[in-house]
Amino acid sequence: MAGRKDVLQRDLRRLEEALQRVVDRAGEEDIHDARIAARKAHATLRLLRPADGSRRLRRADRALRELRRELGSARDLDVALLTLKEPEHVAVRALLGDELMQRAERARRKLPRRVRARGDIALHAVGALRGRDLASTRVAGKRLRQKAGDVVDAAQRLASRRTWKRLHNLRKRLRELRYQLKTAEKLGLTTQRPGRDEAFASASQLLGRAMDLHILSVLLEHEDLPRAHRRRVEALARGQRDAVAEAVAAWLRRGERA
Repeated sequence: MAGRKDVLQRDLRRLEEALQRVVDRAGEEDIHDARIAARKAHATLRLLRPADGSRRLRRADRALRELRRELGSARDLDVALLTLKEPEHVAVRALLGDELMQRAERARRKLPRRVRARGDIALHAVGALRGRDLASTRVAGKRLRQKAGDVVDAAQRLASRRTWKRLHNLRKRLRELRYQLKTAEKLGLTTQRPGRDEAFASASQLLGRAMDLHILSVLLEHEDLPRAHRRRVEALARGQRDAVAEAVAAWLRRGERA
Protein backbone atom coordinates (compact mmCIF):
# COMPACT_ATOMS: atom_id res chain seq x y z
CA MET A 1 0.00 0.00 0.00
CA ALA A 2 1.47 3.35 -1.03
CA GLY A 3 1.81 6.27 1.36
CA ARG A 4 0.18 9.66 0.84
CA LYS A 5 3.40 11.42 -0.11
CA ASP A 6 4.41 8.53 -2.40
CA VAL A 7 1.13 8.72 -4.32
CA LEU A 8 1.47 12.47 -4.80
CA GLN A 9 5.10 12.15 -5.88
CA ARG A 10 4.13 9.48 -8.42
CA ASP A 11 1.58 11.84 -9.96
CA LEU A 12 4.21 14.57 -9.99
CA ARG A 13 6.70 12.40 -11.89
CA ARG A 14 4.10 11.60 -14.52
CA LEU A 15 3.22 15.28 -14.81
CA GLU A 16 6.88 16.22 -15.17
CA GLU A 17 7.36 13.66 -17.96
CA ALA A 18 4.23 14.85 -19.76
CA LEU A 19 5.28 18.50 -19.50
CA GLN A 20 8.70 17.69 -20.90
CA ARG A 21 7.05 16.18 -23.98
CA VAL A 22 5.09 19.42 -24.43
CA VAL A 23 8.33 21.41 -24.18
CA ASP A 24 10.06 19.09 -26.67
CA ARG A 25 7.27 18.68 -29.24
CA ALA A 26 4.02 20.40 -28.20
CA GLY A 27 1.98 17.99 -30.30
CA GLU A 28 -1.75 17.55 -29.99
CA GLU A 29 -1.48 14.35 -27.94
CA ASP A 30 1.35 15.78 -25.84
CA ILE A 31 -0.85 18.70 -24.76
CA HIS A 32 -3.78 16.36 -24.08
CA ASP A 33 -1.64 14.00 -21.97
CA ALA A 34 -0.11 16.87 -19.99
CA ARG A 35 -3.53 18.30 -19.27
CA ILE A 36 -4.74 14.94 -17.95
CA ALA A 37 -1.59 14.52 -15.85
CA ALA A 38 -2.09 18.00 -14.36
CA ARG A 39 -5.72 17.20 -13.56
CA LYS A 40 -4.76 13.94 -11.84
CA ALA A 41 -2.05 15.59 -9.75
CA HIS A 42 -4.45 18.36 -8.80
CA ALA A 43 -7.19 15.86 -7.88
CA THR A 44 -4.76 13.99 -5.62
CA LEU A 45 -3.68 17.24 -4.02
CA ARG A 46 -7.30 18.23 -3.36
CA LEU A 47 -8.04 14.83 -1.84
CA LEU A 48 -5.06 15.00 0.51
CA ARG A 49 -5.21 18.65 1.48
CA PRO A 50 -5.61 19.30 5.22
CA ALA A 51 -8.71 21.08 6.51
CA ASP A 52 -6.83 24.18 7.65
CA GLY A 53 -4.45 24.39 4.70
CA SER A 54 -0.89 25.66 4.75
CA ARG A 55 0.87 28.36 2.79
CA ARG A 56 2.79 25.71 0.87
CA LEU A 57 -0.41 23.89 -0.04
CA ARG A 58 -2.20 27.06 -1.18
CA ARG A 59 0.79 27.92 -3.33
CA ALA A 60 0.78 24.43 -4.88
CA ASP A 61 -2.97 24.56 -5.54
CA ARG A 62 -2.69 27.95 -7.26
CA ALA A 63 0.29 26.85 -9.37
CA LEU A 64 -1.54 23.77 -10.65
CA ARG A 65 -4.63 25.83 -11.50
CA GLU A 66 -2.53 28.25 -13.56
CA LEU A 67 -0.73 25.41 -15.33
CA ARG A 68 -4.04 23.75 -16.22
CA ARG A 69 -5.33 27.05 -17.58
CA GLU A 70 -2.34 27.36 -19.94
CA LEU A 71 -2.77 23.81 -21.21
CA GLY A 72 -6.54 24.19 -21.48
CA SER A 73 -6.39 27.24 -23.74
CA ALA A 74 -4.29 25.39 -26.29
CA ARG A 75 -6.26 22.17 -25.96
CA ASP A 76 -9.59 23.93 -26.64
CA LEU A 77 -8.37 24.91 -30.11
CA ASP A 78 -7.34 21.32 -30.81
CA VAL A 79 -10.75 20.12 -29.62
CA ALA A 80 -12.48 22.57 -31.97
CA LEU A 81 -10.40 21.30 -34.89
CA LEU A 82 -11.18 17.68 -34.06
CA THR A 83 -14.89 18.47 -33.83
CA LEU A 84 -14.77 20.24 -37.21
CA LYS A 85 -13.59 16.99 -38.83
CA GLU A 86 -17.01 15.45 -38.25
CA PRO A 87 -19.22 15.21 -41.37
CA GLU A 88 -21.94 17.55 -40.09
CA HIS A 89 -19.44 20.43 -39.89
CA VAL A 90 -18.10 20.23 -43.44
CA ALA A 91 -19.40 23.69 -44.39
CA VAL A 92 -17.85 25.40 -41.35
CA ARG A 93 -14.60 23.48 -41.86
CA ALA A 94 -14.38 24.76 -45.43
CA LEU A 95 -14.75 28.35 -44.24
CA LEU A 96 -12.72 28.32 -41.04
CA GLY A 97 -10.67 25.14 -40.86
CA ASP A 98 -7.42 26.65 -42.14
CA GLU A 99 -7.67 29.72 -39.92
CA LEU A 100 -8.32 27.68 -36.78
CA MET A 101 -5.48 25.36 -37.67
CA GLN A 102 -3.08 28.29 -37.96
CA ARG A 103 -4.33 29.66 -34.65
CA ALA A 104 -3.78 26.29 -32.99
CA GLU A 105 -0.26 26.08 -34.41
CA ARG A 106 0.56 29.54 -33.06
CA ALA A 107 -0.74 28.52 -29.64
CA ARG A 108 1.44 25.39 -29.72
CA ARG A 109 4.53 27.42 -30.59
CA LYS A 110 3.98 29.69 -27.57
CA LEU A 111 3.06 26.86 -25.22
CA PRO A 112 6.51 25.31 -24.47
CA ARG A 113 7.87 28.53 -22.98
CA ARG A 114 4.75 29.10 -20.91
CA VAL A 115 4.53 25.48 -19.80
CA ARG A 116 8.19 25.45 -18.81
CA ALA A 117 7.66 28.46 -16.54
CA ARG A 118 4.31 27.38 -15.10
CA GLY A 119 5.36 23.75 -14.84
CA ASP A 120 8.53 24.53 -12.92
CA ILE A 121 6.56 26.62 -10.42
CA ALA A 122 3.88 23.92 -9.99
CA LEU A 123 6.34 21.04 -9.65
CA HIS A 124 8.45 22.93 -7.15
CA ALA A 125 5.42 24.04 -5.11
CA VAL A 126 3.87 20.56 -4.91
CA GLY A 127 7.24 18.91 -4.40
CA ALA A 128 7.90 21.17 -1.41
CA LEU A 129 4.93 19.74 0.47
CA ARG A 130 5.83 17.64 3.49
CA GLY A 131 4.02 14.69 4.99
CA ARG A 132 2.53 16.83 7.72
CA ASP A 133 1.09 19.17 5.05
CA LEU A 134 -1.19 16.36 3.89
CA ALA A 135 -4.45 15.12 5.36
CA SER A 136 -4.71 11.79 7.15
CA THR A 137 -6.24 8.83 5.32
CA ARG A 138 -9.30 9.16 7.58
CA VAL A 139 -9.85 12.75 6.46
CA ALA A 140 -9.20 11.75 2.84
CA GLY A 141 -11.83 9.02 3.07
CA LYS A 142 -14.38 11.45 4.44
CA ARG A 143 -13.53 13.94 1.70
CA LEU A 144 -14.02 11.24 -0.94
CA ARG A 145 -17.53 10.54 0.32
CA GLN A 146 -18.27 14.27 0.24
CA LYS A 147 -17.08 14.41 -3.38
CA ALA A 148 -19.45 11.59 -4.32
CA GLY A 149 -22.27 13.60 -2.75
CA ASP A 150 -21.16 16.67 -4.70
CA VAL A 151 -21.47 14.69 -7.94
CA VAL A 152 -25.05 13.70 -7.09
CA ASP A 153 -25.88 17.33 -6.22
CA ALA A 154 -24.39 18.52 -9.53
CA ALA A 155 -26.40 15.88 -11.41
CA GLN A 156 -29.62 17.01 -9.72
CA ARG A 157 -28.96 20.64 -10.61
CA LEU A 158 -28.37 19.76 -14.26
CA ALA A 159 -31.51 17.63 -14.38
CA SER A 160 -33.56 20.49 -12.93
CA ARG A 161 -32.15 23.15 -15.26
CA ARG A 162 -30.18 22.51 -18.43
CA THR A 163 -27.37 25.07 -18.59
CA TRP A 164 -23.81 24.81 -19.85
CA LYS A 165 -22.43 25.95 -16.51
CA ARG A 166 -24.21 23.11 -14.72
CA LEU A 167 -23.11 20.55 -17.28
CA HIS A 168 -19.50 21.75 -17.01
CA ASN A 169 -19.71 21.60 -13.22
CA LEU A 170 -20.99 18.02 -13.30
CA ARG A 171 -18.26 16.98 -15.72
CA LYS A 172 -15.56 18.62 -13.60
CA ARG A 173 -16.77 17.00 -10.36
CA LEU A 174 -17.26 13.59 -11.93
CA ARG A 175 -13.78 13.67 -13.45
CA GLU A 176 -12.18 14.66 -10.15
CA LEU A 177 -14.09 11.90 -8.31
CA ARG A 178 -12.85 9.37 -10.88
CA TYR A 179 -9.22 10.39 -10.35
CA GLN A 180 -9.59 10.53 -6.58
CA LEU A 181 -11.07 7.03 -6.47
CA LYS A 182 -7.95 5.77 -8.24
CA THR A 183 -5.81 7.52 -5.64
CA ALA A 184 -7.97 6.07 -2.86
CA GLU A 185 -7.42 2.57 -4.25
CA LYS A 186 -3.66 3.07 -4.03
CA LEU A 187 -4.02 4.24 -0.43
CA GLY A 188 -6.22 1.27 0.47
CA LEU A 189 -9.25 3.48 1.21
CA THR A 190 -11.45 1.69 -1.30
CA THR A 191 -11.36 -1.28 -3.65
CA GLN A 192 -11.97 -1.46 -7.37
CA ARG A 193 -15.57 -2.38 -8.14
CA PRO A 194 -16.63 -4.29 -11.27
CA GLY A 195 -18.00 -2.00 -13.93
CA ARG A 196 -17.06 1.24 -12.17
CA ASP A 197 -14.36 2.24 -14.67
CA GLU A 198 -16.68 1.47 -17.57
CA ALA A 199 -19.48 3.56 -16.04
CA PHE A 200 -17.12 6.50 -15.55
CA ALA A 201 -15.80 6.16 -19.11
CA SER A 202 -19.31 6.10 -20.55
CA ALA A 203 -20.40 9.16 -18.56
CA SER A 204 -17.21 11.04 -19.44
CA GLN A 205 -17.70 10.35 -23.14
CA LEU A 206 -21.29 11.60 -23.06
CA LEU A 207 -20.40 14.77 -21.15
CA GLY A 208 -17.27 15.34 -23.23
CA ARG A 209 -19.16 15.16 -26.50
CA ALA A 210 -21.53 17.91 -25.37
CA MET A 211 -18.71 20.14 -24.11
CA ASP A 212 -16.69 19.66 -27.32
CA LEU A 213 -19.61 21.00 -29.34
CA HIS A 214 -20.04 23.85 -26.88
CA ILE A 215 -16.34 24.81 -27.19
CA LEU A 216 -16.69 24.93 -30.97
CA SER A 217 -19.91 26.95 -30.68
CA VAL A 218 -18.25 29.52 -28.40
CA LEU A 219 -15.28 29.88 -30.76
CA LEU A 220 -17.60 30.47 -33.69
CA GLU A 221 -19.42 33.30 -31.92
CA HIS A 222 -16.59 35.68 -32.78
CA GLU A 223 -15.97 34.49 -36.33
CA ASP A 224 -17.24 36.00 -39.58
CA LEU A 225 -19.58 33.17 -40.52
CA PRO A 226 -23.05 33.00 -42.04
CA ARG A 227 -25.55 32.98 -39.21
CA ALA A 228 -27.04 29.69 -40.39
CA HIS A 229 -23.73 27.88 -39.82
CA ARG A 230 -23.40 29.18 -36.27
CA ARG A 231 -27.00 28.33 -35.49
CA ARG A 232 -26.52 24.79 -36.74
CA VAL A 233 -23.55 24.19 -34.44
CA GLU A 234 -25.40 25.81 -31.53
CA ALA A 235 -28.43 23.58 -32.16
CA LEU A 236 -26.25 20.45 -32.24
CA ALA A 237 -24.59 21.49 -28.98
CA ARG A 238 -27.90 22.19 -27.26
CA GLY A 239 -29.31 18.89 -28.47
CA GLN A 240 -26.35 17.02 -27.01
CA ARG A 241 -26.60 18.95 -23.76
CA ASP A 242 -30.30 18.11 -23.46
CA ALA A 243 -29.57 14.43 -24.16
CA VAL A 244 -27.02 14.46 -21.33
CA ALA A 245 -29.53 16.09 -18.96
CA GLU A 246 -32.15 13.47 -19.84
CA ALA A 247 -29.66 10.65 -19.25
CA VAL A 248 -28.69 12.18 -15.91
CA ALA A 249 -32.36 12.49 -14.89
CA ALA A 250 -32.94 8.83 -15.78
CA TRP A 251 -29.89 7.83 -13.71
CA LEU A 252 -31.22 9.77 -10.73
CA ARG A 253 -34.63 8.10 -11.04
CA ARG A 254 -33.01 4.66 -11.07
CA GLY A 255 -31.07 5.62 -7.94
CA GLU A 256 -34.27 6.67 -6.16
CA ARG A 257 -35.97 3.37 -7.00
CA ALA A 258 -32.91 1.44 -5.79
